[in-house]
Amino acid sequence: MNKFKLNQSLKILEQQKSTLPIALAEATQQYFNKSFSNQAWNGYPWQIRKPQKPVNTKPILYKTGALKNAVSKSLVKTDFKTLKFQVQNIPYAAVHNNGLKAGRGRCFQMPQRQYMGHTEELANIQKKIIKTYISKLWTK
Repeated sequence: MNKFKLNQSLKILEQQKSTLPIALAEATQQYFNKSFSNQAWNGYPWQIRKPQKPVNTKPILYKTGALKNAVSKSLVKTDFKTLKFQVQNIPYAAVHNNGLKAGRGRCFQMPQRQYMGHTEELANIQKKIIKTYISKLWTK
């Protein structure tokens, strides 16, 4: 009799090598998307836009929805060692996320309105998922 159910635990571990990265990627993607609805990053609200005429009542960083949609589809690699997110085909994405110079002659500094990156809150969400998966190894 195998007291620790080692064979069963090894089988579960092999399954988790493919399911855990997907669960982490989905949680991370949700975290990034949440920044658009919160109009904030890591608890800090995005800088408001300058007043416009006519008055723009749409949320910050939402004109056509292209950036938010691209962030929603930004997962480019997921495996047991790597989660990689990259916004593609949106040339202004990095300008907003990193607060870079913008304009035709790069004449003004865009305020940083970060929507992707690493935070302690995100790390805690990911750790919780990992702990849940680890506990499954020994409870079945």
